[in-house]
Formats: sequence, structure tokens, C-alpha cells
Amino acid sequence: MPIYVVSLQVVAGVKGTFVRYVDAMGPSEIREFKIILPSTPRGNVLAPDLLFTDISGRRWLRSSNGELREIGEREIIWFKEDPGSFLEIEKHPTLNIPENRDKGKIVIEI
Repeated sequence: MPIYVVSLQVVAGVKGTFVRYVDAMGPSEIREFKIILPSTPRGNVLAPDLLFTDISGRRWLRSSNGELREIGEREIIWFKEDPGSFLEIEKHPTLNIPENRDKGKIVIEI
């Protein structure tokens, strides 16, 4: 089954939080998102959190640890980019560069 209104978030600690949006994805579809970090991450694996809506209109959250749960009707969750230790998005060295806006599986580039 396809999923709709897909958002993903990669939390890279003090290096920032990066968010991408996709209208819809089909079963077994793979998308690649290039995220350029300002420096090497502390961990080797940066797994994304995903928010999406299924074909029946139910909203779901798949956390970076693999947990999948349905989001309640009154529960509000949204992903927000964050500059981490850079304090302001405008001062973050990679958050707003065009290369960080590529559409398309998560590829972390350092």
C-alpha cells in the first residue's frame, strides 16, 4: 500500500536536525535524500524518524529505533529543522545550502 504526506527527520545532535518532505511513496519504493553535515557525526548510523498517512487516512510515526505507532487523533507531531549548536538556521553552515534540498534513501555525506 502507498503512504502519503511523508516527512522524515534526521537528528544529528549538535550538528542539527534535517527534515525532508515527500508527497507519496509506493510499496517498496526507495528514495534517496542527500544531507550534508557540517562535520562528522558522533555515531556511525543516523536513522530517520518518519511521519506518514496510510491509504485509510490513519497517521503513523516510525521512530529511528524502528518502533511503529499510530498517532492519536488529538496528538500533534511535526518535524522541525534545528540548527543544533549553531543557534540560528541562518548561521548553520549546511542546513540551507541547495545540496541539502535534493529530493529523492537517506545518504549522509560528510
